[in-house]
Amino acid sequence: MGGIASLFFFQQAAREGRYYMKKLTVKEEGFCQSVLLLSDKSAAYRKHYKCDRMKDSTVHVKASELAKKPHVAARIDELQAEVKETFLVDVSDKKKLLWQIAERCAQAVPVFDLEGNETGVYKFDAKGAVSAVSELNRMDGDHAVIKMASLNKNLSPEEELTDDELDAEIAKFFDSASKA
Repeated sequence: MGGIASLFFFQQAAREGRYYMKKLTVKEEGFCQSVLLLSDKSAAYRKHYKCDRMKDSTVHVKASELAKKPHVAARIDELQAEVKETFLVDVSDKKKLLWQIAERCAQAVPVFDLEGNETGVYKFDAKGAVSAVSELNRMDGDHAVIKMASLNKNLSPEEELTDDELDAEIAKFFDSASKA
């Protein structure tokens, strides 16, 4: 049994909860893992099989045929599911880190005079905060640019602010970030 018939048999068995999985050879397992790492079946095939005298088109056909074998295709799917699960955890961690960066950039940092005394003026990194929130939006699929409303349109990201101005800017920033 080969080709479409074996694929149909495998799919039918899978639907019924019966798995007739053929054990992978070392080369087949390596091929499956390389397909994920290289994102190229032909390159994965070349890495694990002797292809020195094969044409590129032959390698492509052989790689495609190997990837279509039910037990190989099932293993590639299994590895892709594992990678996807790991990736989802990583995305969550990245989002938490980016939000912490946004919060840290939006914190009030006191400005000191030459003698080390607080001047009563504060500064914050608006550019860094907006960049972190913008990246979060891109990760969520929202590509709209967030623009912080400013009391002073000429305010640079590192310009010093009074306590009241800083409080207003931070409130506007987090208000716009929560709406995004």
